[in-house]
Amino acid sequence: MSPSVELLGPDIATGAVLTNHASPAQATSEAFPASSMPPLPFVRIPAGGGSPQTIGEGQRVKLLPGNYAALMVKRAGVLILQPGNYSFSSAVLEQSSRVVALTSSASGAAGVVHIRILGRLTANAKVAIGLIDQKFKKPVDASYLKLSVYGADAGDGVAGKSAAYFGPGSRIHALVAVPHGTLWLEKGASALGAFAAFDIAVRDGVDIGFQGGLPKNVTKEQGSQQLAGYVVPSNMKLATIVGPIPADATIQLAIGLPVRAPPGKPTLKKFIRSVSDPMDPDDPSKVNPNFRHYLTQADFIATYGASSDDYDALRQWATNSGLTIKTTFASNLLLSVSGTPAQIEQALHVYLVLRRRFDGGSYVSVDREPSLDLSTPVLHISGLTSYIKPQHALVNGTGGTFSNGPSYRAGDLRAAYLGAGFFGAMCSKLDGTGQVVGIVDFDIFNPNDIAAYDGLQIPQIPNNVSVAVTEKAFNGKPLETTLDVSMVQAMAPGASVLLFQGNSGITLHLDDIFHSMANSVNPLTVASSSLIFRESDNTQQALDQMAAQGVSFFTASGDYGDVGDPQNNLRMDNQTLVGGTILSTKPLTAGLPAPSYPNNFFAGLSYYGGETAWNVGTLGSKNRTGGGVMDGSSKVGLSISGSILDNGPGECNDFIIKFCGGPVQIPWYQIAVQTNPNNANGGSTTSRNYPDVAMVADNIEIFFGSLSGASGTSAAAPLWAGFTALANQRSVAAGGTTMGFLNPTIYDIGQTRGTARDLYVSTFNDISDGTNNFNGFGNGFPAVAGYDLVTGWGSPTCNLLIQLATPAPLTNVMPLVLLEITIGTGNDDLRDDSEAKATITVQADANFPERSFDVTLHPSGSGAWQAQVVTISGLAVPNPGPQVTLSSPVKSVTITLISHNNQETDDNWNITSVGVDAYNPGTQHVCQINVAGNANLDGDTGLVRLTGEVPSATFAAGGC
Repeated sequence: MSPSVELLGPDIATGAVLTNHASPAQATSEAFPASSMPPLPFVRIPAGGGSPQTIGEGQRVKLLPGNYAALMVKRAGVLILQPGNYSFSSAVLEQSSRVVALTSSASGAAGVVHIRILGRLTANAKVAIGLIDQKFKKPVDASYLKLSVYGADAGDGVAGKSAAYFGPGSRIHALVAVPHGTLWLEKGASALGAFAAFDIAVRDGVDIGFQGGLPKNVTKEQGSQQLAGYVVPSNMKLATIVGPIPADATIQLAIGLPVRAPPGKPTLKKFIRSVSDPMDPDDPSKVNPNFRHYLTQADFIATYGASSDDYDALRQWATNSGLTIKTTFASNLLLSVSGTPAQIEQALHVYLVLRRRFDGGSYVSVDREPSLDLSTPVLHISGLTSYIKPQHALVNGTGGTFSNGPSYRAGDLRAAYLGAGFFGAMCSKLDGTGQVVGIVDFDIFNPNDIAAYDGLQIPQIPNNVSVAVTEKAFNGKPLETTLDVSMVQAMAPGASVLLFQGNSGITLHLDDIFHSMANSVNPLTVASSSLIFRESDNTQQALDQMAAQGVSFFTASGDYGDVGDPQNNLRMDNQTLVGGTILSTKPLTAGLPAPSYPNNFFAGLSYYGGETAWNVGTLGSKNRTGGGVMDGSSKVGLSISGSILDNGPGECNDFIIKFCGGPVQIPWYQIAVQTNPNNANGGSTTSRNYPDVAMVADNIEIFFGSLSGASGTSAAAPLWAGFTALANQRSVAAGGTTMGFLNPTIYDIGQTRGTARDLYVSTFNDISDGTNNFNGFGNGFPAVAGYDLVTGWGSPTCNLLIQLATPAPLTNVMPLVLLEITIGTGNDDLRDDSEAKATITVQADANFPERSFDVTLHPSGSGAWQAQVVTISGLAVPNPGPQVTLSSPVKSVTITLISHNNQETDDNWNITSVGVDAYNPGTQHVCQINVAGNANLDGDTGLVRLTGEVPSATFAAGGC
């Protein structure tokens, strides 16, 4: 039984050969039974050394059980072993030497002889290793002698360099395990027992017989705490073994402990919801009293961090296992350690191997589920597999012109997303001062590139960027880092940007870096990631901690369009997933060197010209905004390598079947939009849909050695992070706090779309151009009105920033800047020569006292009003001054008749109804006053009769 078999001679007879690959090709009874094969026997390395043992030429020596250094048995020497455990650092048996295992001692006690060789075993020609029953002198079963060789091959493992080598004519009667190297049987050798090795080479004339058998499960080879979920795919044909981990490699592990469930306190999951949702989770009709009542780092550690006793026990276990403690974290939720492969294997009772990826590379894998001798429960250990290869998710502007045309600089991006709207001037003044934005990446930016980018902007951006945590660079190509940092600075030039750069070596996990962010000495307020990597329970706990502490986390949704379930870090909770758009803008009113943008809300001018979903170039490339359904069905091999690989017909194929997680349950904040009967986005009502929001992902200028164009959702995520830093700044300045996990608030705002309290229409740019994010893998989804699986709810406006920065973001603070008055006239008309005016009173607000202003409804000489309804629109509410909002409506309107007596008598005017609406350009009208009457008005029926003696009437808000 072997994944592959190569027969090196012409005269080889075998029984059934169970294999996936045979050379030369031959009939096989069945494939290699990978799923039913036990792992290679585990070899426990004993502690201690001992002295070397040399058996002279022709000598006979009896050795007691124990730990020894190197063993040398000279020509024709005989080594006699009694029942018990022996360990040697290495063993060389010269020609015709013998190793005899006694199955009973001189006292008559029967037992097994177990020889463990930590290095290599070299047995030369005609060596014999076997059993003798000293007491009864009868045939002995091979299971009484166990020979375990822990060492690896030297070089390519050919004859004489293999981990366990048996020369020509040698004989062995034992159960043999060589888990890390080759078991080589030379010409004419004979072997009786059971044999398991990483590789087995059998030469001409070798006779092998089975006896005894290696045990499938040995309890003492496992630790007291069994873990699960780490094994490699069952289909070895598609994930073939490349070789053992190099003995001199350094393996970095991140060992997580679960958060506490403190008595009398909500679980962490419930706490995060309670502080993230403006609506009361128990009664959505009420305001949530716990909204944005976050924990400080110290409070989080005291409430949800692992106990000191548990953390100390974990540290002691790591030290006792020979591992080096690399980093500790204040939350006690993660311990970062490193060790050699041998140390890791012994500590976790596993073997580490390298397996083949589809892309030709290799990844680290364990051969069995790990276990450890620790009573403290462990949440997860990252670093035991690296099958998901981390990767970067990769006009009328003032930037340079590149392959995709003109590009945008910082001033352009701020003008597009902050300059428009009633609050445009207010938003444009914000710069993120006082906010700390964390960026996570594999590489470190070149400071000269950041300085050059900052110097190109108008005005120049202060360099507030520093490296908080750093390890060895991943690939020395910091394009992603440069883009991320530049985009945060572009949107929030006054914010401090901290880079958390990490690389955990060949096992490629990022737990350490995320926990460094959660426990940053300079606490973060916002964070962003444009990386794709394997989801991890440990990283999830770091995201949870940040959400509990009020940190908003943004992650790029990927650049391959609809890939089904991405099967990577996007599946984790408490992060906002950001898609990409193509931004259109209107011509500048003045160009460089002093650019000016057409942003005048009251004049109807805006630099922002609209957006479409980012979808460019040829199919199968990184050129489409990521979005879809996390239903457990991966349609591509995106998670497996840096190159996109089609894995088959819309499901996890055999290669990653073991790694495909199940569906991600739809989060509570998506249920309402997805179960709405008018929903047309094609998403799921049971699984997580993504992205959540979007922002520009194309035609971005950065400085990377020289001026360069950049694209991808990797730009959109840090832009959202910068935008949120501005909202934080405004909120904190008003005595509030940070935004925290934004999805519940964003989806609550989205749910007001089309209602009388529509917040969505003014706070988001709804991208509904119908563009599909099909990229040759999944079926794709269209960009439709409202929420969709291409651009989420869309991109932000200045109004969203203002709305988010209030303590009650679902209470509309957006002014309704235009009024519309509708007046019904009865049979007694308003004459042509008369004038009518309205005095509108607006309630006091937080910034201004109550104020009234006059508007002319009917100028003299503008024709008579008789038995008709007249509407006067576009009446602007003066600014500065108190504003009309949903929570602060118009207080009253007074209508006054002014007769000019051109006909020698005062005019009389029967008014049958009065209506006042407030609105913004292009939005739904909001009723302020709606009154009608049936009073007797001198033979007419209506509301009031204005005359020379009673020229005015006041109507209070209401009736809507």
